[in-house]
Amino acid sequence: MDAVYIKGLTGVSRFLALGVLVSFTLVSTPVPADAWQEKQLFDPGVTQLERERKGLVTIYSGFTDSQVAQVMDQQFSRVGNMMFVNTVVTTPDGIPKTDAASGAVETEDDGC
Repeated sequence: MDAVYIKGLTGVSRFLALGVLVSFTLVSTPVPADAWQEKQLFDPGVTQLERERKGLVTIYSGFTDSQVAQVMDQQFSRVGNMMFVNTVVTTPDGIPKTDAASGAVETEDDGC
């Protein structure tokens, strides 16, 4: 799933929209983050930064837990305009963990 934009929603409607998007995302299969998502996240253009200043929230899907930690260190001032779903759990070596029984890639439980 690609990044999803929620523009112009405030208060309860924003949280309801996020809930619907997250519910949809949780039933999908996690995929590696696309290169354009990584660029947008770590090297945003002027347009992306302006949209964030206006309240744009981007939902990023498929990043690894180590990538999310890197975002928290390097892009902390922008974190309020980000949401991460389907975050892939990795080993200390950066290898995605898989479920022993099913072979499915493990993702963090985001509590939604």
